[in-house]
Amino acid sequence: PVIFRGLQFPQRSPGGSEALIARFTREQFLGYYRRNYRPDLMILVGAGDFDPAAMAAQVRELFGSMVNPAEPIPVREEGRLEARGLRAGVFQIRGVGAASVEASSVVPFVPKPDSREAHVERQRRQFVLDVFAERMKTDVNGAGGEASYDELLGYGVAMASVGVPAPAWKEGVLSLDQMVRLTLERGLDREDLETLRRRQLKMAAHMLDQLPTLDPGTLCEALTDSITGHTVFEGFQQRFTWMRDWLERFNAAEAQKVFRSLWVPDAMAFHVSGGVDGALTGDKVLQEVQKARRSGISHVMPRQHRDTPFVLPKFATPTAVVDRRELSSLGAKLLRFGNNVRLNFVASRQEPGLARAVVRVGTGLLEMPGNRPALKEFGVNTLLASGAVHFRPEQLSGLIEERLLEFGLDVADRDAFTFRGMMATEQLETFLGIVADFLHAPQFNSYVYKEQRFQAAMGRESSSRGMGDGLRGLTDYLFKGDARFTWGSVMDYVSMSVLDVKRWMEPSLTRGYVEVTIVGDLPEETAVAAMTRTLGALKPRAEKKTTATPPKPVRVTADPGFSRIEFVGEQNVGLVVGTWPVTEPLHVRDQVTLELLAKILEIRVRGEVREKLGLAYSPSAEFRAYDGFPNFAIMRAQIDSAPNDTTRVAPLITKIGAELAEKGVNEGEFIGARGILKSQLKQAFRENSFLVDTLMRAQERPEEIEEIIALKGGVMERITRDEVNKWAAKVLEAKNCRSVAVVPKAFVGVFEAR
Repeated sequence: PVIFRGLQFPQRSPGGSEALIARFTREQFLGYYRRNYRPDLMILVGAGDFDPAAMAAQVRELFGSMVNPAEPIPVREEGRLEARGLRAGVFQIRGVGAASVEASSVVPFVPKPDSREAHVERQRRQFVLDVFAERMKTDVNGAGGEASYDELLGYGVAMASVGVPAPAWKEGVLSLDQMVRLTLERGLDREDLETLRRRQLKMAAHMLDQLPTLDPGTLCEALTDSITGHTVFEGFQQRFTWMRDWLERFNAAEAQKVFRSLWVPDAMAFHVSGGVDGALTGDKVLQEVQKARRSGISHVMPRQHRDTPFVLPKFATPTAVVDRRELSSLGAKLLRFGNNVRLNFVASRQEPGLARAVVRVGTGLLEMPGNRPALKEFGVNTLLASGAVHFRPEQLSGLIEERLLEFGLDVADRDAFTFRGMMATEQLETFLGIVADFLHAPQFNSYVYKEQRFQAAMGRESSSRGMGDGLRGLTDYLFKGDARFTWGSVMDYVSMSVLDVKRWMEPSLTRGYVEVTIVGDLPEETAVAAMTRTLGALKPRAEKKTTATPPKPVRVTADPGFSRIEFVGEQNVGLVVGTWPVTEPLHVRDQVTLELLAKILEIRVRGEVREKLGLAYSPSAEFRAYDGFPNFAIMRAQIDSAPNDTTRVAPLITKIGAELAEKGVNEGEFIGARGILKSQLKQAFRENSFLVDTLMRAQERPEEIEEIIALKGGVMERITRDEVNKWAAKVLEAKNCRSVAVVPKAFVGVFEAR
């Protein structure tokens, strides 16, 4: 309502209001249906491998008896946009420590015939705001800086947003406002523009190459959008040809012209939502903007371009590939270098000009010493912040920021220390070189350690209220006493030293098993050459992944039944989680069957809790296996609901699971769920991120290769309903269920909810 002031559609909530729903009659419902759900407002689009004449006959058979009503199509009262001045709004969410700040500008369309120029202009507007978003990510204080262009009911809207701590809402608003005005004055960053221009050109060429294998669903959606939006469907070949043509000529002057056409400083809308003071109003937001505008631009620092040089360090003697195996069904190559470093490689053009890489090292949490859960919380950051032998911290920061799209180190896999990255293909050697330097001689700086410990403690303190703290409590409840899963306490933070981090990480990093997986738009020769000069030049690594002693088995320590976990803050949110442990070895067919069972469980929960009772918005269920812990997995259902409804929802989770265990699944839901997963799996094998995650243990666990091949080869289609029912009876019985309500605690005094 703030952005589109004066128009009617923002006032029409799709969900309605409780008062409206309470007095809604059957006659009103039927009247609405007959006015709007009618043949002359229906669109049917089909795309795929079928006989057009047979399809047309089937459409006539199924829909031909429908008759248009005598009344004309109702005219929608849309209102009139009032966007000539500055405007602002505030939406308070109690108990939340963060806020989202948004700035936007609406551009009404001039009615004119749809044309090539109009289609190209849409593309140019989105591209320019994508470039603007790149600058926001580095130059605006806050998290998740984004910018986008959208079109809605005859209006174009440019939007920019950033997340900030709730008390810093003003800095967020002023940063967005000044970044927009700075760009209007000086233009977009030329390096950002050129980088994204080259990337989009590669994407356009890739899409043109992929047209013969285009997913029919994509074509259906595009045709439907074209018809409902009253625009000409130009076809994908024409769309990407036009994109390629204008991108080849696009320059900074044209980009600034497009940007200026989107943003009108004196007619911008601002919106703040989150845990802000209840006394904050839209008028106060505008006062701060107007006051700051009188003082010039101060919240955005002039951009300083750095060009951090990358010189590949010399490690030990580079080694060549000594073993090689091909997985033709996956297009994958499994290689081993002379120093025992492994490489799994897939050449893929799904992300033109980009590569994804994962480097898994050592044993991760499998050999984390003692009962020290805080080790995993900031030990990894201690290594990253300490820098490496050849790349000091400030140089490392510059290389990551300037040359890599993503870079991180984590123990999310639990059974390894995992470096993850995404980069332009020409920067693959930079990523591998940085990782190799960490493994060559890892650094553990005691001063950096103390700083990271302090930051972790402050981060914990700042997030000690809200659902995040409730979810930490849930994990601690389910895995009490297991440092690999639980969270550290204040005493854990205080009692540790940098030597604890070093003892845990150094053996894995310097000598542990290393397996690299690279999927991207580059030839095998390029990937192998980069590996040879970097990780392939390290001192010999472990030939196999081993642990000094067998890892401690994982088990859910919470007793079956219901429990309640309370947190402080966010009075309007609640969550119910059902957990069923699986404590036996699983082969690929078992895992696929349990994935199918999880989807059926989700469908049952949605039907019962959301659609019949209206007590939840987005229930979900998942099956999760834990690699490195072969005898442990969990089935989980998660349901968001109002805090007061959690006591009604929690027993339903146990009940739905028990019914599946006792009576099994019916044929309809079995076929439906299997169809959903087959479609998702087919699409997943086209995605580079999925291929990286799927192949990253291919040589560590050779048995997984056959599992991956079976997964791609259609094992899902061979699963039977009897298999699903056997696992349902084994896993989902009531005596195996831990249901938990995660809800806000009612406080009085300083925390009293208003």
